[in-house]
This record gives sequence, C-alpha cells and structure tokens, in this order.
Amino acid sequence: MRTLGFSSSIIANILVLSMLFITFSQLRIFNLPIGFGELCILLLGLIVYVQIRDTKIKKLMINIYENNFIRFWLMYFILLAFSFFWIADYSSTYSSMHSIIHDSCAYVFVFYICILLTLLNNYNKIDLNEAMKNFILLIVFVHVFLLIGFLVFGILKFEINASRLIVDRFSGLANNPNQLGLVFSLVPFLLYYYYKVQNKKIGKKLFYLLIFFTLIIGYVNASKSLYLSWLIPFCILAAYEFIRRKYKFTIIILFSTIIFLGSIVFYFDLINFLLYYKGSGSVNHRIELLNNAILLLEQSPLIGFGPGAHISSIQNTEIYWEVHNTFIDISLQVGILGVIVYILLLLQIGINLIKVNKYYLLFALLSLIIFSSFHFVFRQPIFWFYLFYFYQAGKSKSCVE
Repeated sequence: MRTLGFSSSIIANILVLSMLFITFSQLRIFNLPIGFGELCILLLGLIVYVQIRDTKIKKLMINIYENNFIRFWLMYFILLAFSFFWIADYSSTYSSMHSIIHDSCAYVFVFYICILLTLLNNYNKIDLNEAMKNFILLIVFVHVFLLIGFLVFGILKFEINASRLIVDRFSGLANNPNQLGLVFSLVPFLLYYYYKVQNKKIGKKLFYLLIFFTLIIGYVNASKSLYLSWLIPFCILAAYEFIRRKYKFTIIILFSTIIFLGSIVFYFDLINFLLYYKGSGSVNHRIELLNNAILLLEQSPLIGFGPGAHISSIQNTEIYWEVHNTFIDISLQVGILGVIVYILLLLQIGINLIKVNKYYLLFALLSLIIFSSFHFVFRQPIFWFYLFYFYQAGKSKSCVE
C-alpha cells in the first residue's frame, strides 16, 4: 500500500529511524521532552491519518480497541485518574507537579505510539519483523561508530588499571547509561533469533560481528542490570539448546564463553560496586526507597497514588523518588490492580509466543522484563516498541522455530 507516495517499506524505515532518534535523548532542544525522533513519529501519524481518514470511524475504533495494548493503556489511564483524584481528596501523600505532568505527557505519547503501531500493522501492513531487524542492526552499528568517535575525540576516557581496562560509562547519545542499557537489553537474543531461525536475515559472519560489538557496548555501558538481563536468559537459552540437541559445537562454545565471561565480569563489578559504595549511602539509599515504598503502599494498596514519583528520602524530603523497579513503581501509581493488569499483558505475550513456538523471542522478552526490574521503563517509547513487536510476533505463525 502507498501512502502519500510512500510505500509500506519506506513507512517502516521512517518508523525505524524515528525510534532510533527517540533514543538520542541528549539531542532534545532546550531540555524539552520532544526531539527529532518524536517529531518524526508525529509526522508519521499525520501520514497515516491522511491515508485512513476516509475509513469509517466505527470500523477504525473497533480495529484499534481490539488491540490489547490499547485496552491496557485505557485501563491504566482510568486507574491513574481515579488514583490521582483520590489522592487529592483523601490522602496527604503527594508528588511534585513537575513529576505528575512529566509522567502524564510521557504516557500520552506512549499511548499515541501504540495506536500508531496498531494502525501501521492493520492498514499499512508493514513488515514489523523486518523493521525490528533493521532497527537492531542500525542501533548496533550506530553505537559502535559513536563509541569509536567518543574514544578518538576524548569524550569517553579510559585507562588500564591493575591489568584491567577501565572506561567511563558509555551512554551514546542517551541522557544516561541506563537508557542505553534498556535499548541493548534484548539485542543479543534478537540477533540470535534472526540468525538461528531466519537464516536469510543475518549470516554467520555478520552474527558473530554484531554479537562482538554488542558485548563491547554492554561492557563500556557498565550497567549491572544489563549484565543480569543478558546473563540469566543466556543460561536458560544454553540449557534449552542443549536439551533440544539442535546445536552446533561452535554455538555451544560461544554461549559457554559468554556465560563464563559474563559471570566473571558481573561478579567482580558487583563486588567493586559494593566495596566502593559501602558507607557512601548509594546502596542504602536504594534499600531505603524500597522500604519507604512498602510502607507507602500500605496506605493505598489497591489503586496507588496516581502519576509521578511518590517516595521521599531522609536525605531530602522535598524530592520525590522512584524505586527503580517497574513493578513496584507501577503499584505506587495504580496499585495492585494496575500491576495485575500489566502482568496479565506480559503473560498473554509470553503464552502467545509459546503457542507459535517462538521460544527465542521468549528469551528476549525475559531479558527485557529482567532489566525493567531494576529501572522504571514505562515512560520509554523503546520499551513499548519492543513489547508491541513481541505482541505481534505471538499472533503470527510465520518463521516458527
């Protein structure tokens, strides 16, 4: 199908580039929440609107509402609104107005992206699998060039200390390293999926090269949550391949090496992290936030406290914090009811992937969930782009394993 002279493949490429630039949060002008990627997404929505404006509203609404992502966000908005007004009338617990507005605007934009992806899938019939493959390739090569450039121009400093390479945490063009960690959390598993199941997508040499680049980027990113989101699914995947006995010796050696090196890196980094921050209050601060979150939830366990961050700290009672755990932060905003709805969405995606025998994508989904257990990712469009891909993959029986 052609839209304003654009083919579906061009529309898919615009989507890929838009999502790439959305991850470049450092490029946003005047510290506004809108950058080039967000503008491209809005433009893409305008293009789709021009295409479907003659479609009957009733049919259009039915097609949109049939998507469980849309249903989830409608339910989430209802819970957010109810929780917010309950807080205003009956509770003394508040969040900063900036945090409330920031979360609300981010959720509206994510909801818009979910609607756009639904329309692109239903009306433009874009190849979402091909789009995701192009996005993964692009994200790896772009950050390899960024890493090289940062090292050459001294933006990223490194030194060899005690026979170990020490590099400043690499965040690419994201605001912080954890945002880049989210982007790369499932990259190795998607690469393996395209190599193992869809041989025409990625060849052997390219696969090994991309895996090597990804591990390098992960190392200089130095995110403990990223290490865990790789290590745990890698162990399960290696066991899965061994049980199936559908493997090549080189693949087993590769995964064994990754697991071994990953375990060593994670172990020593975790020890250094604990030793370095012992007495500095960083670890204790996280524990304090978790304890305060549990105490706060006792006041409103079912519906939470609405949008924004709600946890205060002894260090600064005037600043509200998040717990850095998606499940707990959701419970603080929309209570146990919201967490249940979110878990049901994840379970549906996982069960559908199992039904169509896409187990490799299930490992990628697991890595994303593990990473989200150490950060609040609901405001990140890339998180929902990944989830939507898994949702659609579970509805298609093509390229089963």
